[in-house]
Amino acid sequence: MPHVDALTLEIVDRVLRAAGVLAFAVYAWRLARSGFWRDPLSGVNPNRSGPSFGAFLAILAGFYILVFAAARVVGIDPEALRNLGSHDWHLARCVEDGTKLLVCGAIVVLLRRHRLFAKTAHTGATEFVRVAGVSAVAVLIIFALTNLQLQAGQIVWHWLRPDAQAPVHPVLEALQKSAWGDWGALYLTVAAVIIAPVAEELFF
Repeated sequence: MPHVDALTLEIVDRVLRAAGVLAFAVYAWRLARSGFWRDPLSGVNPNRSGPSFGAFLAILAGFYILVFAAARVVGIDPEALRNLGSHDWHLARCVEDGTKLLVCGAIVVLLRRHRLFAKTAHTGATEFVRVAGVSAVAVLIIFALTNLQLQAGQIVWHWLRPDAQAPVHPVLEALQKSAWGDWGALYLTVAAVIIAPVAEELFF
């Protein structure tokens, strides 16, 4: 797999942050001019008859039962999971993410069969392009805001505990010493950028 140097990543990061800040500034300016921010839910009639609480609990319980059962079948050593980036740690992540995808499938089936989505209108290519464009701009704005949140969190941490090192996310630590090498880094990136967000959005 090709290796990306730190300078290239730094340039990409700065470009995305600048684009996100610009997109946020344009959106805030348009929002202020339109006055939409005063009543953002005007004209919206939300349907509150979503899936039941029982269905929610069933999905949650099913996820944990499947994760536990799959881990037992694969033979993952719980103690080995403390060694971030190890083979067993990666294997456990694969089991968890595979289970997430199965549960996502169950959620999609549940939602598609629910009367809330019984009369969903089919959108054409033009609408798809518009939604994709809005989504891309939203991703840039979210990237800039979360980056700002990260920087602010580090400042607050240093202010509260100046002598302590800020905690590092386990996945970031595992990336530095992955037993699966470049393929492990690729998998963890896909899991964090695609699988986890899709599962969280569908679940909630």
